[in-house]
Amino acid sequence: KTSLIVWDELHMANRAVVKAVEIMLCELCGIDQPFGSKIFVEISNFWQVAPIVPSAMHLQTILESLKASPLCRSFNTMLSSDLIEIEDAPMAKQQAAQALAVLEFLSSINHPGVPRHNLELKAGCIVTLLYNVFISYGLVKNCWLIVQSIMWHLIQVWLTANNDVFLLQCLNILFKLGRYPWRMQCK
Repeated sequence: KTSLIVWDELHMANRAVVKAVEIMLCELCGIDQPFGSKIFVEISNFWQVAPIVPSAMHLQTILESLKASPLCRSFNTMLSSDLIEIEDAPMAKQQAAQALAVLEFLSSINHPGVPRHNLELKAGCIVTLLYNVFISYGLVKNCWLIVQSIMWHLIQVWLTANNDVFLLQCLNILFKLGRYPWRMQCK
């Protein structure tokens, strides 16, 4: 019953993993089209970070990337600067209006077995930084950290690259999306 799948940092996945997901979806859906004709949304930059391939040379890393996969031809790439015209398509207007309510809908779900929309970190989980925190200490965008403990306004993390432990302050980021009447909060 799923029609849309959001896969964060898809471009960092090994192409064999993406192919395995594609085969599984084709078999589950019984449709011989890429990803079982499901829509995948990946919001990031393909040129930002390559997949991690231990002890691989540059060419081997490129060959394991999603860009080298035949599946890449089935993707439609849209840049954040692309203008999307929806005036000509009444159906697109309706879909755009429905998309605006997604966040409110996700936040309202409170059902057993369905995870809450807000993110709750647990000790032992692996996270990546979304922006540079302390460049000189190695706390840079996309570095891998393991959460050791969570306090009221602090998170103790272990930087896997150099075995250092840091305390990071929890931040509340409140922002407004364009002309829309609501504000979003990231914690």
